[in-house]
Amino acid sequence: MEKTKNFQKILLPLTVILIVLLAGILFPQLTSFVIKPFESFNLEVEIPKTYEEVLAGENMWFTTKLLNLGSEKRKDVTLKYEVFDADRKLKSSKSETVAVETQASFVGDIGIPKNSEEGPHFLKVTLISPFGEYEAETSFNVIKEETKNQVIIKFSLFDIQIAIPNDYKIIYPGDELLASIKLVNLGSAGRIDVFLEYWIIDSEQKAILRNKETVAVETQANFVRTFDIPKDVKPGKYSLHAKLIYADGKKAEAENSFEVVKKQIDKKIYYGLTGLLGLIILISIIYKSGHLVKKIQLWVKVRRIVKKREIK
Repeated sequence: MEKTKNFQKILLPLTVILIVLLAGILFPQLTSFVIKPFESFNLEVEIPKTYEEVLAGENMWFTTKLLNLGSEKRKDVTLKYEVFDADRKLKSSKSETVAVETQASFVGDIGIPKNSEEGPHFLKVTLISPFGEYEAETSFNVIKEETKNQVIIKFSLFDIQIAIPNDYKIIYPGDELLASIKLVNLGSAGRIDVFLEYWIIDSEQKAILRNKETVAVETQANFVRTFDIPKDVKPGKYSLHAKLIYADGKKAEAENSFEVVKKQIDKKIYYGLTGLLGLIILISIIYKSGHLVKKIQLWVKVRRIVKKREIK
C-alpha cells in the first residue's frame, strides 16, 4: 500500500509536467508570456539623406522609431519635437500623442522658420510617458537658396503600384503575406528619399497591421516586402494599402486585396494531442495495473492463510 501511495504522489506531477512540455512544443505562444513590471522605450529619430538640407521657411521631414521594451500592451505616449539652432536656441516645436504596442514608426514634419539662419540645426525628439522621458537627437542644415537636391524634390512626381502574387492571394492566419512594390518617378531624374507607409485593413476598415520605411529612388524602384499576418485574425477579405510621401508632403497611394481563410487543424497538433491522450491512458493503465496486481497478491495471500487454517 505504501508503494501505491508513493506512485500516486509521483503520477500527478509527472502527468502535469508532460502536458506542459507537450503544450510548449505545440503552442509556444502560450509559454512566451513574460511579466514585466514597467515600461521602457528605445527611441530613434532619422532624417533621410534627401532631407538633410532644408530651405528656410519649408518643412523638414523625418522618421521617429519607437521600441517598447516593456509590456506588449498598447500605450499612448506623447512625442515632443523641437528644432534648435547652432546656439541651442529653440526655433520651433510641436507635440502629438501616439499609440505604441511593441514597436512603431512615424513619419513626421516640422516647419523651419523663414528667419532661420543658415548652418547646422538640431532636431530633438522627446518621448513622454508615465514611466519617464526618453530623448533622441539628430542634426540637419538650413539653407537659404535652392540646391540641385531641392529642385529634384520639387519636381518629382511619383506613382506607386502593389502586386500580390497568386500564391499569396489566399493565406491562413499567422501566415506571411508577400507583395511586390513598384515606385516610378515620372518627374525629374535624380535620387530622392521617400517615406512609405503600409497598412492592412479588414472589411470593416479596421487596421490589423501597420509598418513604415524610407527608401531611395531615382527613376524607379522595384522591391518585395513581407508582412506577418497576426495569428488571431478572422477569416475574410483584407486589403494591403501603401502610401508614398515625398517632396514636402506630396502623396501617392495604391492598394491590393487578398483573403484570409480558416486553417484546418495542423497535423503536428493533431498527432501531438493524440499522443498526449495515449500517454495519459497508458499511465492510467499502468497505475490501475499496479492496483490490480496488489489486489491479486493480497487475494492469493488470503487464500493461502485460509487453506493453512483449514488443514490445521
